Amino acid sequence: MEVVARHQFYLPYLLPRAPDWSDKPISIRFDDATVHIRGKTIDEPLFPLEIDKTLFEMRVDIAKASPLLAGTAFISVRERCFDRLQVDVFLELDTLDQALLEATHDKALYAALDAANIFLAHCRILTKSVGIRPIERQYKPADGKFYVVCPRTVTWARTDTSKGIPAYPEANYASATASSGSIPFVLPSSIPLVKVVESIRSSENPPLPYTLLADAVWLLTTLAKREAILNAATACEIASNQYMDSHYITNPDDLADIAPSNHTFAERRYHDIPLHLSGQSLKVLHPETFRGVELLYKTRNSIAHKAVACYKDPTTGTEVHVDIKSAADLIKEAEHAVKWILALPPPNDRA
Repeated sequence: MEVVARHQFYLPYLLPRAPDWSDKPISIRFDDATVHIRGKTIDEPLFPLEIDKTLFEMRVDIAKASPLLAGTAFISVRERCFDRLQVDVFLELDTLDQALLEATHDKALYAALDAANIFLAHCRILTKSVGIRPIERQYKPADGKFYVVCPRTVTWARTDTSKGIPAYPEANYASATASSGSIPFVLPSSIPLVKVVESIRSSENPPLPYTLLADAVWLLTTLAKREAILNAATACEIASNQYMDSHYITNPDDLADIAPSNHTFAERRYHDIPLHLSGQSLKVLHPETFRGVELLYKTRNSIAHKAVACYKDPTTGTEVHVDIKSAADLIKEAEHAVKWILALPPPNDRA
């Protein structure tokens, strides 16, 4: 049987509607779903159904999230909603019980997001407006989950009767749900002010490798996987350069006799050279982190040459595509490697 999952995505900007915009949708076909997209017409209410009106009343309390916040800090969802894009996803289900499954919800959501972002991308280019942005998903490395940023509602129904069907067992088998969207609110760990002062006194700007790593984590959060990997790999390279600078070596080629050019980046920079200069090797002391740097830089090279985040498995020779979660693991190992090499003592401090 055919069912429809109606997604109402609420946007923080106005759609570029013209007089010919109507309630007739644009259809996009995927392999496993058909999607109808239409922007809200001028005379339609912004919040059309009861579930949308529920969304209108929602607010996200922030004060409860951290003891660092005082007062009654909250975000009203209505203040994030300037316009609405309706996206209907038509799916074939064997039984209505499949509408209760998370896998079915994900399938419908991803089809809705893909179609909506195709529509918005064309609007952006045709209007030359940087304000029209895709519906953003974010990845949180802390829990390994994806979140849709914008507020939205979803309503499930049969297409033959237009009658709602149970889809949310956690909400008494309701046919519709509302989400305030993911609020990009960062709760930092506390840090003594004396450390901030010490850091500023040591350098006007924070160390570049750590800045690049922080940017890499943020880029990964916004699903800019390739850019995140490039930043993390650059952080490893700059940290290695700074380590060599502390030993008065400005060019790694000066150490070609102990770090041959046919060795990989990780082999030269995090094994050969620090073993020669400091008697320590990341490969020996932290093999898992070393392997992470090895794969990170191979992935970096693939992105630079082919624009694809992948590497060849050193044991099987097969090509491995790096997904978001794998990229998060590689960036974590890069953080360990940078911290390790920058902590190696300069020549005068060696025992």
